[in-house]
Amino acid sequence: MHRYLYVLLIILFSSSLSYAKLSLGGALENSSTMMAGGSPFKFQNFSRLKFDVNYRDTNWRIYSDIRLGLLYAKINLDTGVNDPTVSLPIGSYADVILDIPRLYMKINSNIGTFTIGKTYLTFGQPELFNVLEWYKNFSLLDPTETKPGVNLISWDLGIGSYGKIGMFLGGDNKWDDVLGGVELIFGRESFEAGVVYQYKGDNQNVLGGFFKADVVVALLGSYAYHANDILTKSGSSAYNDYHEATLGVDYSFQIGSRTLVVKQTFYFNSIGARDKEELRTTMLGDYYFRGGGYSYTSLMFTIDQFIQVGLDVIVNVFDGSGSALPRGVFQVANNLMLDISMGSYFGSNGSEFAPTNKGGYNFSLFVKLEASF
Repeated sequence: MHRYLYVLLIILFSSSLSYAKLSLGGALENSSTMMAGGSPFKFQNFSRLKFDVNYRDTNWRIYSDIRLGLLYAKINLDTGVNDPTVSLPIGSYADVILDIPRLYMKINSNIGTFTIGKTYLTFGQPELFNVLEWYKNFSLLDPTETKPGVNLISWDLGIGSYGKIGMFLGGDNKWDDVLGGVELIFGRESFEAGVVYQYKGDNQNVLGGFFKADVVVALLGSYAYHANDILTKSGSSAYNDYHEATLGVDYSFQIGSRTLVVKQTFYFNSIGARDKEELRTTMLGDYYFRGGGYSYTSLMFTIDQFIQVGLDVIVNVFDGSGSALPRGVFQVANNLMLDISMGSYFGSNGSEFAPTNKGGYNFSLFVKLEASF
């Protein structure tokens, strides 16, 4: 069925070209990921050409994001006992990848904004640990990783200055299962809150909410209840229902013309592992990592319009293992950006982030160069 949506968008676009304003853009990207400290050395390089095509009229817009990539990797990954569900190709390999993460038409009307096609889904607060995130696929190796799009029909309506309501109906690539969701956001001035319901297919239901209050510092929190999920832990159906929650603060310091943003977030998952033994048996589900709780600290220092440097630290609060990720973003020239992120992993034997559970690798390096046009 998703093919018919794309055909419909092409027909609508073709019949309206004479009235539309066309804009073209894109980027040429090259990203490399390396892991060191273990044996053998691991390396992956991904070159991608991205095209953004945007057709806009007074009350509608058609947007497409087309990406053609060449992937080369040399890898021999020992995933260890902590992650038995993950398997990666061994040896050297190359692949050409064509991806269209977004292709949609957006229509503005007096009764709201309608979107038809494939695009990203966003719920809750745009933080690292977002319990209402549709796809929880954060990568420690690639912090700039793009989330996949979803085939959908959505509707959003602003409620004056008090908030908005939105809902969508969608499906996977073959529309074998129906997906859906509703989000209600309300707030005034320094306070915002929202309520979310999601149906993720396969009898997976998520009900939750979030808030943000700006007082002396910004206080943020969120909660999600997962009901009837097809997920087991040690073969027990008692874990089909579980909870996620976050609580955090962030504050911006102005130091002359420079800005330092400090964030601290705590994340809780009721079925996450509490010890090293549980790490070996906990199944992957709709949550971050494998532990029951994490501390996330983020520092981002904007020196000027050309340079940003920062540090992210993620710690499993139950076993003390973690990862420190320093990062720098540099505008080398007009429309040319350099993004460098390093990772250092620590923890005792058997803990979640311990180098011994990752083939002995204790250091990673991610370098991305992007030229936009």
